[in-house]
Amino acid sequence: MHISMANRIAKLARKYKSDGDVLMTGGGANNDALRKALEDELMCDIYKANYPQFNGAIGAALIGMQNAEKKQEKQRP
Repeated sequence: MHISMANRIAKLARKYKSDGDVLMTGGGANNDALRKALEDELMCDIYKANYPQFNGAIGAALIGMQNAEKKQEKQRP
């Protein structure tokens, strides 16, 4: 199953050219077999972020904080 997933991810990833290594985030990055299959498919090194399962939530929280700050700035006299 991880090979099938790697093939689908690689198809999407090829749309974004990379000249170097790749950093994988999200819960799937914790799946060593998926990461290895993706490395084989893309022929590059793929590293995983620290605590990759939290990266999306952290990014969403940062965007939410920025949006709230912009909204507060608009409301100031």
